[in-house]
Amino acid sequence: MRSHQLNKIQTSSCDEEPIHIPGSIQPHGLMLIADSQSGRVCGGAGDLEGRLADSWLGSDLANLLSRPLPPIAEMDANRAGTPVVLGPVEGRHEIFLASMHRSGNWLLVELEPQDQEIVPAHTVLAELERAETVFEGEQELTALADRAAREFRRLTGYDRVMIYQFLEDGTGTVIAEAKDADLHSFLNHRFPASDIPRQARELYVRNRVRVIPDALYSPAAIRGGAPGLGEIDLSDCALRSVSPVHLTYLANMKVRASASVSIVKDGELWGLVACHDLEAKPIPLGTRLAARNLAGSFSRQVSAMEDTQSYRERLGQRNAQESILRDLGSSQDLASLLSRSGSMLRKALNADGLIVVHGDKDIFTDGHTPPAHKISRLIYWASESSPLSTVHTDRLPELLPEFEEHRSIASGIVYARIDIDKPMHFLWLRAEQLQRVEWAGNPHKSDATGPSSALTPRGSFDAWTETVRGRSHPWTRGQIETATRISKSVGEAHQHLRTRALNSDLTLALRDNQILLQQKDDVLLEANHRIQNSLALVGAFLRMQLRSSDDRPAAEVISEAQRRINAIGLVHRRLHQPDSAQRVDLARYLQELVEDMMQTGDSNWIDDFSFDLFPVDVSSGTAVGVGLILNELVTNVQKYAYGGSPGPVKITLRPAGDGFKLTVDDRGIGKDGSVRGGGFGTAIMKAMVQRIEATISEKDNKPGLSTTILAATGAIGLDKTLADE
Repeated sequence: MRSHQLNKIQTSSCDEEPIHIPGSIQPHGLMLIADSQSGRVCGGAGDLEGRLADSWLGSDLANLLSRPLPPIAEMDANRAGTPVVLGPVEGRHEIFLASMHRSGNWLLVELEPQDQEIVPAHTVLAELERAETVFEGEQELTALADRAAREFRRLTGYDRVMIYQFLEDGTGTVIAEAKDADLHSFLNHRFPASDIPRQARELYVRNRVRVIPDALYSPAAIRGGAPGLGEIDLSDCALRSVSPVHLTYLANMKVRASASVSIVKDGELWGLVACHDLEAKPIPLGTRLAARNLAGSFSRQVSAMEDTQSYRERLGQRNAQESILRDLGSSQDLASLLSRSGSMLRKALNADGLIVVHGDKDIFTDGHTPPAHKISRLIYWASESSPLSTVHTDRLPELLPEFEEHRSIASGIVYARIDIDKPMHFLWLRAEQLQRVEWAGNPHKSDATGPSSALTPRGSFDAWTETVRGRSHPWTRGQIETATRISKSVGEAHQHLRTRALNSDLTLALRDNQILLQQKDDVLLEANHRIQNSLALVGAFLRMQLRSSDDRPAAEVISEAQRRINAIGLVHRRLHQPDSAQRVDLARYLQELVEDMMQTGDSNWIDDFSFDLFPVDVSSGTAVGVGLILNELVTNVQKYAYGGSPGPVKITLRPAGDGFKLTVDDRGIGKDGSVRGGGFGTAIMKAMVQRIEATISEKDNKPGLSTTILAATGAIGLDKTLADE
């Protein structure tokens, strides 16, 4: 099933601003840029002569800092956004805290004044543990966010701390706030998507804590003799100079100092902890790291809450579906089926109206629905929007303007279609739900004029209230899935009723059909048995060839062919068990597959595999393709990641939209260390990825490699499986 969310996303040309390469830093600190091979200082930024040393350019970095540098391998192993802390460095008149990370071929050392009192590590850890315990005690998001705002304010000391959540349309809203009593409140205010451009959101995921101690600063340009210094990627730098647009934005808000801590959930930016102060306010590295950990605790608690809520919702909908199915079983025809269960079908999705259209004429309605001629128009529009998919929206009048006059009964819809004897269309409707949105400034008004208006921030944040019409209460993912299951169940029930209405003379034919089906199963089992025997014969032949071959290159080719024959046999055997079905729990299948691979291969790896697998239901054909892909990924890890020796491997499976995301992580030498694959195995893997309509991507874990298979639209419900082909 492919499901399309037909809502609009706001965009801005600010998305194109290269904020990760500003060519300058904030002047409260210093930066040294050294060549990663020679260790020689090639450039820098800030008042290095006045605060550190006269002859810094060309110096040996370790000598200039009076301390040894960590190995390059340790730098590469460090996660993006988290520096390697070098410790205190003595300047001319002050002590700096030095931290370092790598950017391409450069080593970037940031020197921040260490003039704050250093809080002992055990005190910080105790506070973090206390806050995490408090978070775990909250049961509702509002209460959790309110507690988090207070804890972050206690930790950082800012005048105002807001918990800012991103919404599906890209806008954001302040769901909690802790502030000085005399400050204006932004609680429950909405902010346009353009306030935080796309590339800024990407940096928020990579660099989790950003601080501007004084928004009135003048940038300190990067200088030195080496070419390309102004183009260095400063994404991970705490001192990175901020976009002038953002500085003006803060000035318009009358904010002197700010900090933002990213709230990242499942690898996506869920929201921000936004901190403001009316005066300049530096934040030491230790506090920033503590804030990052506190945000992680908050994110984990949000995930736990959402998982619990989703489970409860799915359980309730499953119970409703079972009740409907019991009622369907006692019906005699489609009309009586819908008249008996229509209201229950509508309430299962908490809808205000239900329409079921069978063929061209048979129309059933329950609750509030538009006129018949509008029903035909709505079905045509939904079918054209996505002929093979479920369509859902909570703002139908925006997408189909002619329904503006019917927004009181049809502002939100879920559409599903089942093709049986005649197409059967299902439409769940929701009425308009008036929304009063309080914006922080008018989102429809621009303060900018002239050719550079796209890069000019708005100047007003005065409360501006808007009444939003033509939108319903949003549909949840569980409700969308329930609509698909219910429509399928009703279609199957209708088919069953038609079968029951056939002449009794067909009884013998039905029995014959059952016999044929049993024979088909027997044939399939026999075919599977013969396939296994054939693979075993080929494997035995290859082993004989391997023993008799003195040609090492030929032996390697034969050995690789033998491994692939064994892998195909293992994938096939694991899937085609006596209790196999057309649908497969991919999580269970993959874990058992890897365990079998270890038992039949190198058993020394068994204890090094860990699994974090969420149940995902896929077709058997999709499972075969994913099994072959995973076999290649695991083989690559065993061959390349640790030089052939065992090492930690983590396999993660998560739902992603209407598909899934499979990730294989290792902590080995990474992609740059050696070429992983590239031959026949890579060709197999690419073919399988294309066949299941997925994408494959790699990311350097530093250390190790993370490979992700993303089947985000429809892989769970592909009708055209590998088995069919």
